[in-house]
Amino acid sequence: MKTFAMKRNGCTEIIEQYTFDEWMVNFRPDGVGKISIGSFPGKIDTVTFTEVCCDFCNAEIVRDVREKENTRQSILHVLSGWTICEECAEQYKSEMKEVEK
Repeated sequence: MKTFAMKRNGCTEIIEQYTFDEWMVNFRPDGVGKISIGSFPGKIDTVTFTEVCCDFCNAEIVRDVREKENTRQSILHVLSGWTICEECAEQYKSEMKEVEK
């Protein structure tokens, strides 16, 4: 994992960058996501899923990305609890300045 401190509108935010496998180990150690849904008063169902989606654009994030003849592992970014794809992270970072170390 790599960590970046970025400034936007005078506020400093931390962006953590994970490979897909690192993200799974940290956020879904059992391999599935879970959402609790209340269908009736007092009744809560838990729904499981295996997809990983960007919390900004809703695109599905897959483990391997094919670029021309090469395959590389997807990079996921965690920003204030949101998991976002590389494209959204790049757009977000373009609006920010890296904090001097």
